[in-house]
Amino acid sequence: MAFQLSKIEHREKENLITSLRTTAEAFEAAQESGEGIPERLAEFLVELSDAESFRDEIASRWRDEYDDKSEKWQEGDKGEAVNNLIEDWESADFTEPDLSDPATLELEDYAQILEDLSTEAE
Repeated sequence: MAFQLSKIEHREKENLITSLRTTAEAFEAAQESGEGIPERLAEFLVELSDAESFRDEIASRWRDEYDDKSEKWQEGDKGEAVNNLIEDWESADFTEPDLSDPATLELEDYAQILEDLSTEAE
């Protein structure tokens, strides 16, 4: 049980970051032109949902593995580092933005949130 992303998960994380950035940029272009805002927003929200699902999957798996460890291990340095990693993933906010005024939305922060998540316990 390693508390780190697999090679496949690393690629998935990078692909999600790229997709979030690409769809956020397409949405910004739509905002500037005033055309295609609903379509670009819908594309972004699909990517945001995928990022949230990825976060949930990783955090849940790691939490289950952590919970299977002894209390002594959990209270040790490694256990604390792993718990901090898991809490960072669990608290990463991919909540759908307020859609009341799509013309003023800023979506670029979501890719950075995912990018900032550590891929292994330190």
